[in-house]
Amino acid sequence: MALKNNSFFSLSKSERRATLLLIIILLILTGARIAQYYYHSREKVEVTMEYESFQSELEEFNRSLNHQNEKAKNAERQSSKSSRPPKSLKPVPREE
Repeated sequence: MALKNNSFFSLSKSERRATLLLIIILLILTGARIAQYYYHSREKVEVTMEYESFQSELEEFNRSLNHQNEKAKNAERQSSKSSRPPKSLKPVPREE
């Protein structure tokens, strides 16, 4: 009873064939797209000279940033005088 009320089965024979053909074509195209994505994800990408030079420039820039951070940390360590003991104060005579 549920199949008789469905709109697909109320179509004519040629309309049902056309609908099934469209569904099959969509499934094939979807499968091809998935296979293409899977193939490209497995494929090795050739590294060009531009990419290598850009990568080396990025690494050099990163090293320079790390070096500047180390200098700043060393300067903070040297400027802090908290490691010294506190000065001893002499007692001040009171006037009574």
